[in-house]
Amino acid sequence: MSITKLNLRKSGDYLGFQERSVKMRHTIFTIELEPVEVKKVFIDIRNDGEENSKLLLLISQQILE
Repeated sequence: MSITKLNLRKSGDYLGFQERSVKMRHTIFTIELEPVEVKKVFIDIRNDGEENSKLLLLISQQILE
């Protein structure tokens, strides 16, 4: 039996800028992958009643630098 490690990441308007894992205006998280590695990612989006239509975009870290 394999053990799954969970990483919890939080973001949002009420999280201070200095507390974000990536210092950008938009919500960005790092997901580290080795070449050809596969990971399952679960995203729980909560809001204050507004419509949830979020774009999920996977990009390399080099693009942000």
